[in-house]
Amino acid sequence: AGRALPASIRRCITGGEAIEPAVVSQWRSMTRGARLFNAYGPTETTVTASVCEMTHAGCEAASIGRPLTGSTMILFDRHFRMVPAGAIGELFIGGLGVARGYGNRPDLTAERFIPDPCGETPGGRLYRTGDRARIGNDGDFEFLSRSDRQVKIRGFRLELDEIERTLEAQPGVSEAAVAMLEQDLVAWISVADPAAATDLGSALRESLPAHMIPRHIERVDALPRT
Repeated sequence: AGRALPASIRRCITGGEAIEPAVVSQWRSMTRGARLFNAYGPTETTVTASVCEMTHAGCEAASIGRPLTGSTMILFDRHFRMVPAGAIGELFIGGLGVARGYGNRPDLTAERFIPDPCGETPGGRLYRTGDRARIGNDGDFEFLSRSDRQVKIRGFRLELDEIERTLEAQPGVSEAAVAMLEQDLVAWISVADPAAATDLGSALRESLPAHMIPRHIERVDALPRT
């Protein structure tokens, strides 16, 4: 608070996670005209697919800008029909940066990399990001949320379902649910055999990387159902 970045800093590019409007406001208050760029793109599209200079005062939503040269970005509904500007759809990315697929995972490759129905290049493909987005009035894409249960925590992309399956594979655990609350992972488990379900933290560390281990695990009689 009350401090300014050195005048030698001319540009900053942020990426990896959605940028919060409060961060943009703080950046403006700390700089002397330095430019802030928000870059977007998953690893499967060779990292960066679009970029936006955060120049709009009080950005209500973190714009991810427009595709870089060589990239294409398309919004489809669940029937793979293009959605109009202002409507919400799932974001698909095409172009030179799209990867060939996942190593030794043909099933996952077929699920996430699809033939490009709109492209003019024979054999062109699109990567299905799983991100929900829309095109704003200014023509920029706006990231809204995930369409699945994939989350990002401290720059790592992870699947909550994978953590739940690992918990449910532990002795004595019958059901598990995992959520991200305030940038921390929290798990709830129902236990069939309390004597067997001990020291779950150590068991998880043998199967999962550190960033996928819930900070807090709470035992409940049963998971609630709607």
